[in-house]
Amino acid sequence: MEVNCALQLKPTSLLNILLVSDTHYGLRELDSLAEAMKDEEIHVILHSGDIIDLPMDKMDVTADVEAERRQQVDDVIQKLVACGRGAPVFYIPGNHDPISMFGSWAPLGSSTLMAHKSLCRITPSLVLAGFGGSVPGYRDGKQVWDAVPFKSNEAMQTQLEPLLSEVRSERASGSATSLGPSDSVVFMSHVGPTGADTAMDRYIHGTPESPVLGGSTYWGRLISDSNIQSSIVVNVHGHTHAGFGCTRVGELSVINPGSLQEGRYGRLVLKQSSGGSWQVDTIAFHTL
Repeated sequence: MEVNCALQLKPTSLLNILLVSDTHYGLRELDSLAEAMKDEEIHVILHSGDIIDLPMDKMDVTADVEAERRQQVDDVIQKLVACGRGAPVFYIPGNHDPISMFGSWAPLGSSTLMAHKSLCRITPSLVLAGFGGSVPGYRDGKQVWDAVPFKSNEAMQTQLEPLLSEVRSERASGSATSLGPSDSVVFMSHVGPTGADTAMDRYIHGTPESPVLGGSTYWGRLISDSNIQSSIVVNVHGHTHAGFGCTRVGELSVINPGSLQEGRYGRLVLKQSSGGSWQVDTIAFHTL
């Protein structure tokens, strides 16, 4: 799988990353975020899906309506570009975004990149792996959340497996446009791994004793794999508004910044070690 280098930054050993998710076309909140970030240094912005707020039962539309929805996505992404004063914005679709985002999606600007089912180079030694969309959510074994576009965990696994297999594979050599043995990976998904607190809703649609499980069972199984643990620095996701926060699975940090529509976002600092690998330096959560 080829690595997209269109937005690669110059070599650096420290990255300040703004984490945004589940904006649901909240333009007012985006303006407030821009005000909060006006004096902050931002190198990269990651948006982990649900950019706008489409009803999941009205995904099939006419060309005119699709153009309007694309404009709404562009409204959000361009506000993020302004927020980061030109810092690259990587984004993936969620279950409330246009279904066309899961197929062919033309770029929205020179400093933005849609990263679904893609590998994108952030620095010469750090690569983003992106995967959007949701799976059904379950509470006490019963489905309580619908999903787009994956109607089952098995359907998501079929499309996610090639991407994560690329990350897990033994890498004898690499180049700018392929994963190399010294590359670290940030995995951005819309849903988190099943079993992680960040992918559980214990307070809005579930309870502490009976949470809604909104994560991917395949990713939940694979996250403990030794090659995943040694390759992926952090998993950033969204989807489960009530699961905002951070947890760890082995050595891998899993971060859900929360919904910006509800005023929540995150800041992540990654630092490159003397040996060349990237590590989480600090994680912070904020409210507008």
